[in-house]
Amino acid sequence: MMDNRTGRSRGFGYIKFKENTSVDSVLSQKPHVVDHKEVDPKRCNVNMKGKNRRSLKVFVGGLAFEHDEATIRSFFSNFGRVTDVNLLTSPNKQRHRGKSVVM
Repeated sequence: MMDNRTGRSRGFGYIKFKENTSVDSVLSQKPHVVDHKEVDPKRCNVNMKGKNRRSLKVFVGGLAFEHDEATIRSFFSNFGRVTDVNLLTSPNKQRHRGKSVVM
């Protein structure tokens, strides 16, 4: 997620992939190091009544504050088509919180 005032990442976020196989690939090939910093991807939970679906979203924690959307998208595109990257930023600070979600 991004800080609305500064536009900088808060250090975590979400990445969304087009295919579940891409998420499986990310999770099976740990550790992940982006620009000399190890990050921690985890599959997001899907909360849909009566549906047994796996999420296309990956939560990524441990991002360096210098990581931006382009860096995260480029790294995780090695595992499949990334449809969205959402870096989480702190509203009161000029940096991200070290986490992301890959979509």
